[in-house]
Amino acid sequence: MNIELLKQLEERWTISADSKPTGLACKLPLASIELAPEVFQYRCKQLTGREQEDHIRKLERAVRSSGTHLEPITVFWIDGQYHLIDGHHRYEAYQRCVLDKAGLMNNIPVVEFRGSFQMAYRHALDSNINDKLPMHPQEKYEAGWDALKLDKNYYRTSKEIYLATGVHENTLTNYRNLRRKLAEQGINPDDYTRREALGVFKDSVEYTEDVAQVLGEKAATAMRKVVGTMARTNPKAFAIAINHLAGESGTEEICTELIELIGGLEGFTEMIETMVEERHSLPF
Repeated sequence: MNIELLKQLEERWTISADSKPTGLACKLPLASIELAPEVFQYRCKQLTGREQEDHIRKLERAVRSSGTHLEPITVFWIDGQYHLIDGHHRYEAYQRCVLDKAGLMNNIPVVEFRGSFQMAYRHALDSNINDKLPMHPQEKYEAGWDALKLDKNYYRTSKEIYLATGVHENTLTNYRNLRRKLAEQGINPDDYTRREALGVFKDSVEYTEDVAQVLGEKAATAMRKVVGTMARTNPKAFAIAINHLAGESGTEEICTELIELIGGLEGFTEMIETMVEERHSLPF
């Protein structure tokens, strides 16, 4: 997120809030819609570029084959211009059809979001989280980090950030500690992405949860090359392998971590807790 651009847009909205049109926009020319992806788009092409491209191509084919519009995109009025806050992939699909579907581009269906600038920002994030194209975990972590750059008008508590991004409150506490350490060294944490900030303190033991996430993803990639889809197709054999690899004490620790990761699954937590308390290895 570009925090400076966000502040500029917020200031422009504040100054011009009383002069917005009284009627809600329902159709707009594509060319009139302003973009600010550094503020309202949370996708990272380095993480999900291929998935995003496949999604855009699918939408493009739908426009070309049907000759009709896609679902409405969401816009927000800022200082005399409508800014796109949700529907960036649909917008890109339209852009690719400008030449051969020019007639469609003068009346793109839109939904105008009405509310404060802070509410618009949160709506954009909520829409990405709930989108048909799932956000990558790292994109969610970056969204949680970015939320800490904002004042209380956006998110008042860690719980609100957790509900919006899915980033655990313990991880957010780690991020706050990281921001404090950067500030103590005279570094503005708002100038760093989460990944960059973690790189500065990559040897710190205070950020084991986030480091564990990165290491876990790397291990999963390596394991997938060896065992393929065994975890899904033959979970019993996979669990036996983990039990042999970790040993009884290690398996108990893994069970404890599973409780935190998927403790919301009804009945599963109670079963695992009982197994750990009785100091039994997995019953296969």
